Amino acid sequence: MAGTVRIVQGGLKAGSDATLEAYNEVSGHIKGVDASKEAARAGWQGQGSDAMYAAAMLWIEKATALNNSLLGFSDALKGSEANSGQAEVTHSAAFLNLEKRMTGGAV
Repeated sequence: MAGTVRIVQGGLKAGSDATLEAYNEVSGHIKGVDASKEAARAGWQGQGSDAMYAAAMLWIEKATALNNSLLGFSDALKGSEANSGQAEVTHSAAFLNLEKRMTGGAV
C-alpha cells in the first residue's frame, strides 16, 4: 500500500534505542580519533603532521555533525512513540464510542 506506514508496537522505541546506540558508538570513535591526533602531534612535527591534524579536525567536525543528527533522529523517534501511544488511546476511545452507538449501548 503506497503511503501506508505500519509500525509494530515498540518499533519506534527499538529504532530510537538502536539509533542512540549508534550515536554512542560514533561518539567513542570521535574521542578515539581526537586522542590519536593529539598523540601523533605530540611526537611528530612538520607539514605532514599539520596536514594529518587538519584532516583529523575536519573528520571530527563532520562526524560530530552527523552524530548530532543521529541524536536528533533518536529523539524524534522517542517523540513519535509517545505521540503514537496517545493517538492509539484517542482512536480506541473513538471506535469504542462508535461501537456503542452502533449496538445501542450507552455512550
